[in-house]
Amino acid sequence: MINKLNNISFKSAFVNRDLENKLSRENYEKVNLAANMVDELYSQTDVFFYSDKNGNVAYAVQKGDPCRLMLQSEILKKLKMNAQEMVDLINLKTYLECAHNEIWGIKKPFIEGKIENIDEMDEFDLACEVNSTIRLFNKIQEETLN
Repeated sequence: MINKLNNISFKSAFVNRDLENKLSRENYEKVNLAANMVDELYSQTDVFFYSDKNGNVAYAVQKGDPCRLMLQSEILKKLKMNAQEMVDLINLKTYLECAHNEIWGIKKPFIEGKIENIDEMDEFDLACEVNSTIRLFNKIQEETLN
């Protein structure tokens, strides 16, 4: 699901535009379809698809911002806010969190993966590989909270 408001995207899987120039049209479409599958399954996890220095498809997985759930219309109604006010509030929270992390040297945990044989994969295989990395990331993060 992609919600757009003032060119701000609140999806959880992002495909960097540099891939469009580095991949064949067919492979670029595979990555987009896989990103859509990941977006549907893991709305609380952010996945960034990009190209590594060798031209392979790489991706980074990190915890998503749960505030995006606040943009649901029923929540906005209960809070008596419109979408733009909530976006402004989420942006303020994000900027304050970034400033806090920068001041204290806190790095947001992430895990990276690489797809080297994308020509031999279909979008489902690609999504399954990303799924395995997301599950590993979530398991590691669960263990660090205990």
